[in-house]
Amino acid sequence: NEMRKKLPIGDYKWIPLDEFDKDKYGMDKDFGCLLLCHVKTTDKIKQDMIQKQNPMLISRCKITCDDLSEYQKSLRPNYKSLSKKLICHLGDDSNCYLNFEMYNMMLEAGYDI
Repeated sequence: NEMRKKLPIGDYKWIPLDEFDKDKYGMDKDFGCLLLCHVKTTDKIKQDMIQKQNPMLISRCKITCDDLSEYQKSLRPNYKSLSKKLICHLGDDSNCYLNFEMYNMMLEAGYDI
């Protein structure tokens, strides 16, 4: 549904944290925002997200052989990624951009942001 909306193309500005008013931003407001966050994932959240099969973090990174499951390693024992991939994951993430709705969902789920 969100992918159908037009993306903003200008009038961006940085807002210092002490001037940020969370009541001004959101899906039903005139303004949206992206927040630069550091996200820590607890073991409880990892277990919850595995059961729900719904990891919330997305990163662009190179996949190494260490990132593969044992089954995947058995299929391709000498796997080497030449490019970066966009993947969902359950790990920590620094310098992660979240829109305001995702930020609120992750706080409700118990992420340490």
